[in-house]
Amino acid sequence: VVDIKSKRSSGKNHSRVYSPVYEYYYEGKTYQQWSDTYSNVGIPRVGDEKTIYINPNKPTDFYVKNFAEKIFIIIFGLIFMGVGLMAFISSLTSM
Repeated sequence: VVDIKSKRSSGKNHSRVYSPVYEYYYEGKTYQQWSDTYSNVGIPRVGDEKTIYINPNKPTDFYVKNFAEKIFIIIFGLIFMGVGLMAFISSLTSM
């Protein structure tokens, strides 16, 4: 992360939202890119290193897994596990 872009959100309170600028090297060329998705949570600091997934056919397209995605996946998984566990317990008690 080499910089942080910021802007005012379009929401009701017009709070500040941020998008990190990533610098990466691919096939001998340096790129500086940022996402069009801005947020006010889970923003890395300048100097942080992140794993970036690059589209080899178009190196300016990249993907970075963020904190919110990880939380969503964990919560989604816990919900499914809970539903499965309840169904299992229900099937045991109905015997």
